[in-house]
Amino acid sequence: MSEERGACHCEGLQKQLGNLTDIRLRDLISDDDFTKRREDLKNQLTKSKESLSQFHNRSKNWLDTIDRAFNFAAHAREAFIKGDIQTKREILTALGKNFVLKNGQLAIEPMDWLVPISNLKLDEQKCTERLELPEFGLNKGKNSTFDAVLTQWGGYWELNPG
Repeated sequence: MSEERGACHCEGLQKQLGNLTDIRLRDLISDDDFTKRREDLKNQLTKSKESLSQFHNRSKNWLDTIDRAFNFAAHAREAFIKGDIQTKREILTALGKNFVLKNGQLAIEPMDWLVPISNLKLDEQKCTERLELPEFGLNKGKNSTFDAVLTQWGGYWELNPG
């Protein structure tokens, strides 16, 4: 449920409660019917408000998570270099699991959320390696690879503003 839709739904239910009260004041429905309909509308309104509240909480949590992730990405390297042992441990724990120290080298299995980023970087490295020009002359094999990459990049306006 979107915030706007949820707010409109709550307003609609409030209006229905007001209309129901007006109908009862005009003595167009019985007390029993009024009570039943009012309770039903109040229950719907409570559920709608709870849903809207949950939406706000999820949005806030999502924004907080993004803010923390951005700050981590922006400052983790510096914090690792200048930080104490606890700070370094926290940074490494955020990045990976299954730590193994062998011959002075630390091996870390990356967290699942880092794997797609790592794969993206490897794919980009492969593309740029294929695009390197030879020292002398043209290499038609590399040019055909370059053409394939250009078709992938061609959809981005900023790369092809003309």
